[in-house]
Amino acid sequence: MSAPIVSVRGLWKRYGLPSPAAAVARWLGRPRPERWALRAVDLELARGESVGLLGRNGAGKSTLLKVLAGASPPTHGEVSVPARLFPMIELNAGVHEELTGRENAYLLGAFLGLSRRDLRRRLGAIAEFSELGEWFDEPYWKYSSGMRARLGFSTAVNVDAELLLVDEVLAVGDLPFRRKCLAHLAELQRRGTSLLVVSHDLRQLERLCDRAVYLRQGEVAARGPCAEVISEYTRDTARRRTNEDGLPLPEPEQPVAVAALELRDEVGRPCACFRTGDALRLRLRYRSQVRQAGATVSFSVINDQLAVLGSFGRALDLEPGDEGTLALRIPSLPLLTGVYALNVRFRTREGAKLAHAEGAGGFEVVSPAPLLRHSEGGMVHIAVEWEEVSPPGSNREAADS
Repeated sequence: MSAPIVSVRGLWKRYGLPSPAAAVARWLGRPRPERWALRAVDLELARGESVGLLGRNGAGKSTLLKVLAGASPPTHGEVSVPARLFPMIELNAGVHEELTGRENAYLLGAFLGLSRRDLRRRLGAIAEFSELGEWFDEPYWKYSSGMRARLGFSTAVNVDAELLLVDEVLAVGDLPFRRKCLAHLAELQRRGTSLLVVSHDLRQLERLCDRAVYLRQGEVAARGPCAEVISEYTRDTARRRTNEDGLPLPEPEQPVAVAALELRDEVGRPCACFRTGDALRLRLRYRSQVRQAGATVSFSVINDQLAVLGSFGRALDLEPGDEGTLALRIPSLPLLTGVYALNVRFRTREGAKLAHAEGAGGFEVVSPAPLLRHSEGGMVHIAVEWEEVSPPGSNREAADS
């Protein structure tokens, strides 16, 4: 078995916080305020593997990439990256506003360690991939943000790297170019290039990555297959009950426990990213500690604490020690783009609460481009039938007669 292309053991990274409070602390002879950006992080990436990093802003994702790229030293721990890597973290760092796109491609390539001969050989491919046309020889200051992204990404992907560190660089640029970039990254994967990807686009992560790591306040909160980790992340994102450290409060003991809630696509594969109109399957496992005839179980889908979908209750009889599984299918998910969570409730026949699991499952919805482009807002897509009351031009004909 070959050695991993990335090996991180017990990584801690600390930043000092420059502020008036730091100056006062120094004057008083107290330690300088500091913040741990990463805490005891372990990570391995095999050659040819793709791993996604997800987490809220400030969770330590970009810091981890910078440490791996050698741009920021670790405070404690061991970091080994025995490979030629390219950090796609800040694609246009080092460009000159007065230089042309062609000249800046030379400049960026030089920063990446390419020789003049290599740059001359690759310049045609860079220009072709960027699709900048005559703009390739125009000054950089004339470029739009999308054109700048094209130039930076086109230069980056024409470097023969064994490992790419990708930090949100696919969040810019127009839709056709983003699709082209994703297709090119997929081709690099087929050639054996390893990827470590940071993105808030969960569907993009699921498409690109074999597995994922969820960072929460600098620590690894979950790792494993993409769908499972994304579900954990979206469940945390939707859950607002937190303690002073921002961590979820433990659920109180209830007469009925929700053991697990699985989200699957139409063919039964674990899934955390759906498109508007997709079928969604739920499987709920529960344990009962009470006897309750005529109990009901229901689901609701929430977005930022607002319930946007709900189900009518399913009746069932519970006995102490019961362990059961319930399945539910939504034939056509009517939700528009967003991150959602599922609440599960068990109640008695009279409506008393037996269990209330907040954020028992989480998922993301991405709307197809035509829906997204023509949507007038909201969170739910409804099918309507337009009825033509009077044909076009009928009012004009009546006025002319």
